[in-house]
Amino acid sequence: MKLANEYVLSVTTDRGPGGIATSLVAYSKALGLINVRHKILLPAGAPAVQQLQVLDNVEVITCPYTLLKALLFFRLRFPPRFNRLLNDARLIFLHNARLLRWQRFPERTFFICHSGKFRQLEQAKNIIFLTESARTRFVKQRKPNAEQTRLHVIGHGFEDCRLKPRDKKTVARPVIVSGGRFVKKKRFRDLIEAARKLDQAGVDCEIVIYGQGPMQSELQSQIDSDNLRNIRLMPWAEDLPAVFRNSDAFCLTSEEEPFGLILGEAMLCELPVIATDTDGPLAMLGTDNNGEYGGYIYRCGNTDELAELLTRLCRDETRRARLGKQARQRILDAFSLPVLAQALESLLQGK
Repeated sequence: MKLANEYVLSVTTDRGPGGIATSLVAYSKALGLINVRHKILLPAGAPAVQQLQVLDNVEVITCPYTLLKALLFFRLRFPPRFNRLLNDARLIFLHNARLLRWQRFPERTFFICHSGKFRQLEQAKNIIFLTESARTRFVKQRKPNAEQTRLHVIGHGFEDCRLKPRDKKTVARPVIVSGGRFVKKKRFRDLIEAARKLDQAGVDCEIVIYGQGPMQSELQSQIDSDNLRNIRLMPWAEDLPAVFRNSDAFCLTSEEEPFGLILGEAMLCELPVIATDTDGPLAMLGTDNNGEYGGYIYRCGNTDELAELLTRLCRDETRRARLGKQARQRILDAFSLPVLAQALESLLQGK
């Protein structure tokens, strides 16, 4: 498919790193695979700008944050340049829920539900959910009129990375990694409690949590009070693939995970994974929980289940190797950039 004079427009007021920034890059690369241009309107200084500007099919249009917010949220009169952007776009992707108050072309505007929260979604004509479970929950809670609202499920697209050889391990015992903001909803306290149970059961392993945030002192105190030597906190790692290359498994303990980018990245790096029964992990690992897709699901907050699954992986190197290969294949088969490109091409063709 080639749209010589047509393009897709993405609009966001997001200024930070994270899921929306990553999604903009992934969508751009996927659109590039089908020879479609991607124009992106976002705040000046957003960290995604540098990553996007180097892509051949991308045009970045920046605007001071306060002006962009005023134009979109308060429906002020758009400058002619922005009017042309909107008028000529084949499709418009909105990446923030509050932007739903502003819609000029509802038939060709798609809201991408990054957060898994449904506020204001009744205003959308087209909604893209990241997972089937999010779409199902929305239908149950909001009961949209099927004739008025079109619902789509399009997961994230991961770029295949050439696996580098694993570094020579400095420790013989299995290394389990996790990562994220040190905030309550990430539930790292559960992982520390599971580490305590493993220590009591004599399971030899090393658990490393990478991140930062307001709960760092509280988490460290929990580790210290139990005198645990099998778990430690580390600053956030900029080179996650290098961390994964030196690890044996990945664990995600969040109570909310609309998709779970870090989980997919770990799987792509051939790490077996353990994750909570939340939207993203269920989409990537399936509901059967038989390890077919490279890992296991446990009930969020159940540290006994978590400790049992960690024990299973720590004590079976052959299982870890097999699940790691299955994890990588799962991402390539279901959540790769070509898969995302195919889904976006279907939207462009009105399917």
